[in-house]
Amino acid sequence: MYAAAQLENWGYRVERQAVLFAPPVRVNLLEPVVSAALLLASALWQALPWLALLMPLLVAVLPDIERLRTRWQRCTAASANLCAHPAQAAPDGSPLLIVCAHLDSARNGVFQSGVWRGYAAQTTFYTQRYAIFLALLAVADRLVIPLPKVVLAATILAGTLLAGWRLGMELYSLRPQQATHSPGANDNASGVGVLLAVAEHFAKHPPRGTQLEFCLTGAEETGMHGAAARAAQLPRGAPQVLMLNLDMVGAGSALRFITRDGVLWQYATSVRLNKAIRIAHSAANGIWYTLRSADYLPFLQRGIAASGLQTSGSAEAELAYHTQYDTPQVIDTGALDLTANAVVGVVRQLDLGR
Repeated sequence: MYAAAQLENWGYRVERQAVLFAPPVRVNLLEPVVSAALLLASALWQALPWLALLMPLLVAVLPDIERLRTRWQRCTAASANLCAHPAQAAPDGSPLLIVCAHLDSARNGVFQSGVWRGYAAQTTFYTQRYAIFLALLAVADRLVIPLPKVVLAATILAGTLLAGWRLGMELYSLRPQQATHSPGANDNASGVGVLLAVAEHFAKHPPRGTQLEFCLTGAEETGMHGAAARAAQLPRGAPQVLMLNLDMVGAGSALRFITRDGVLWQYATSVRLNKAIRIAHSAANGIWYTLRSADYLPFLQRGIAASGLQTSGSAEAELAYHTQYDTPQVIDTGALDLTANAVVGVVRQLDLGR
């Protein structure tokens, strides 16, 4: 493998860790069921106010439920992690920073056109907000606040159209189709490229007070199985271990760090790492992941300090997410340089004991 060969050429000791993962299910009925419930709540919110009140929670926790479903699946397929360690160890007691990036790419989504991808993304955005509005409307109705009939009719019509469109998209995605995979230029060859660039830098300029590990994980797209396998090798709550994840860092001019993950089960990321990121790149700002996760999550679940980096600001790259259009054409080398410099800066901050 190219990555392993490069790391070995730079003097790293590369270990291969076997990883089992659960293949994606052929039919996932979770999304259509939620969409059908939203459609029913939109049409019958006056008769079934409890359903309208339930919708914001149901829509918000859908990603958390999806993660639980993935975790409970039986792991029957094989992948691997590649973990690289410097030949010269840092002094005892030094913090260990694990820099991660996943090697695998995702299955292509059902909507491959950029236009349809945009519609799908906007539908999710508006569904979340409509569910909240519907719940507020049900509360207002129960409190006997008079609402104009035209408002009620418009709400029912808009909600029924939105929920019906979402349900139609979900049912369309269930049709039999041949599984193909995205080229994965931004998600996540960009993260792998930055990791290798940082590894090459520190092979020539080793940090003085920080241990480094570069971990290329497998099976991230199936449920972060590779990261979970690596995290499981570490003691729970290991105080001297930090993990920084690189995912989709190849497009856009804005550097983002993850501050929090999840809605129902929330995990806050490392304050220490996020502070180091802000010092390394003062324009970096935080983002709360509510719709998806990344490889930092299994480390947080074991009580290990972790955070993640991504770049944003490229509409082309965002529309190419999990499609055949995620090719090198969406990559901006400036974003790669920005992220690599930020990671080097984070290590410098850790070297200074910050």
